Amino acid sequence: MRAALVLAMMPFLIGLILSRPYFGICLFIFTTFIRPQNLTWGFEEVRFALLVALATALGYALKRRQFRPGGQASCTPWLWALMGAMLLSTLTAQVSIETSLEWNDRFIKIAIFSTLLTLMVDRRERIDRTFFWYVAGTGALALWAFEQHFRGNERLEGIGNGGDIDHSNGIACAFAMAVPLTLAASANTPKRETLKRWGLFLLAPLLCVDTVFTQSRAGYLAIGTAGLAAMRYRTLRWKVFAVMLVGGVAFLSSKYMKRAETIVEQGRGLDRSEDGSIALRVKLWEMGVFDFLPTSPLTGVGQQNSALLVKETSVGKAKSLHNTWVQILVDGGVLALVAYLGAVVAGLRDLGRARREALRRGDREVWRWTVAVECSLAAFAASATFNSFDYLEMPYWLLALSGTIRAVAAREAGEVARPLEASADLLATA
Repeated sequence: MRAALVLAMMPFLIGLILSRPYFGICLFIFTTFIRPQNLTWGFEEVRFALLVALATALGYALKRRQFRPGGQASCTPWLWALMGAMLLSTLTAQVSIETSLEWNDRFIKIAIFSTLLTLMVDRRERIDRTFFWYVAGTGALALWAFEQHFRGNERLEGIGNGGDIDHSNGIACAFAMAVPLTLAASANTPKRETLKRWGLFLLAPLLCVDTVFTQSRAGYLAIGTAGLAAMRYRTLRWKVFAVMLVGGVAFLSSKYMKRAETIVEQGRGLDRSEDGSIALRVKLWEMGVFDFLPTSPLTGVGQQNSALLVKETSVGKAKSLHNTWVQILVDGGVLALVAYLGAVVAGLRDLGRARREALRRGDREVWRWTVAVECSLAAFAASATFNSFDYLEMPYWLLALSGTIRAVAAREAGEVARPLEASADLLATA
């Protein structure tokens, strides 16, 4: 019944996307977090996300004259270079070419959608709307997670979309990344929209509470890192400090503090906890860099083939390397890591340019978005250091949107400057 209902909606949704392609961007982002096919008892006939993505791409091809992209995001060439490096690594896959191709397919979708973001999010209101649906999707998942915690799923395992945010570490990373974006969305909402503004504001503490529920130590570090990144800015420093102080006191008095204490305890002596998490991570990093990488340093061992190589060791089962940077290096080689870091640096440069332009023009809205994206990426970097999130979609979206923010800000500055220049020329000739 539920499968039939979702299937019945598809012709209407596809028709709407083809006529209004940007709607497909919002729908795809929102349903990344809670996908409708999860309501169909696992029937694979309803490939909702794939159909939405294809319809969005086709809609853009048919209606591309309606869009005014301000220029290519700086990260886009690097993302496609990363895609090329991943494909090249498949040729040197040491265990399974099929596994590598399967993960290549996932990244192709990420690269295409990130490129569509730079082409279709072409003005300020679409930037605001895109971030709203990002936050709305995360918020829907956060509400579901909160309810599931009190139904017995204490660490929020298995409530995501079946992908990278379907486990406690992944969902903690997603929630931590969403906190600064949620606060920026609230601050940028017009004061006359009181309900929306406060709803977004109250979503931030819910995301923090859900992150604590996951008991993900990397998630705890991600929240703290986002706060420290925000404190770089003088206008935010004392506000963020006060919020972190209140949150820290509440956390210290909770039962979850014991979980956080193991970061220091096990990190100091590399002791093995019950799940072997910290000592095992160090062992996996050493395997990846010193055992697997030397066999193919330039192109890597193949996408996710490192997990299959781990299975052949004393560990005895397939495991990721639990570090995004090491994972990319080992699976895709030096070429993939250079492309990945190139995309990150390019995105951060776009953010810096947009932030400087916003400060010059006194544009608080754009400034808030640039700071929020920077803090979100900082949260991701902290969590990604202890988990393999090379296929997590959200960081790639934020890198693409960084270029969009920069391009829109530059175009708006040019549109303001042109009338002033024309007036100056007129006065000079008078």
